[in-house]
Amino acid sequence: MRLKTYFVAILILAMGVAKSQDREITGKVIIAENGRPLKNVRVSVKGTSIRTKTDKDGNYKIIVPNPDKRTLVFKYRPRRYPTEEVKIGQRKSIDMFMTPWVR
Repeated sequence: MRLKTYFVAILILAMGVAKSQDREITGKVIIAENGRPLKNVRVSVKGTSIRTKTDKDGNYKIIVPNPDKRTLVFKYRPRRYPTEEVKIGQRKSIDMFMTPWVR
């Protein structure tokens, strides 16, 4: 009985550690040349199917598993802005300043 209780306690602790590796990343996407927010930018976690879009104020929120080793990808359609990538590292907030293509 004691071994069973010990096993259950370890299992609950392990589940908590695994869950705690997820991190919410927030930020804002801004047009670099005028400082205005950019809506409908797709923000995704590179190499996964995790993604979201910025709202009308350019804000986004995304839950990232194991964020220290992950990269966020910012993509805007139509392609007036190049796709940008940024490593998350230890950050909880990442703002992106998008610069239009130079023609």
